Amino acid sequence: MIVFMSFGSKLKHAIVGSTQGKVATIGYVVLLATIIMSVTYQNQTTHDKASKLSPVEIALVFILLFLAYMLAIYSINCMVVGAAAGVGCGLWAWANAIIVLVFAVAVVLSTFFGDKKKRLS
Repeated sequence: MIVFMSFGSKLKHAIVGSTQGKVATIGYVVLLATIIMSVTYQNQTTHDKASKLSPVEIALVFILLFLAYMLAIYSINCMVVGAAAGVGCGLWAWANAIIVLVFAVAVVLSTFFGDKKKRLS
């Protein structure tokens, strides 16, 4: 039981632990609210039914953005707190490094081998 409580407090500290993470959270909340309001307003004012998003699509946008923001906050707190945050900061650093490498390779490959008609002149 004590191990579980320790893990829970470490996880909480990794998610909301640092001042930088709290400041970024405020920014992300404002950004998320603005994006959702913008999408909803555009949905209400557009007359083209093909470009309107369904409520499920809007919810999916919200969920995906929320997850991305939570992972960004976790990354910030891992950078600030480091190993003291526990709960996989080293593993998360490796995951970020691999994601960046895969993204860079994809950009290079699409630049050299992508559709030549779609490239900018």
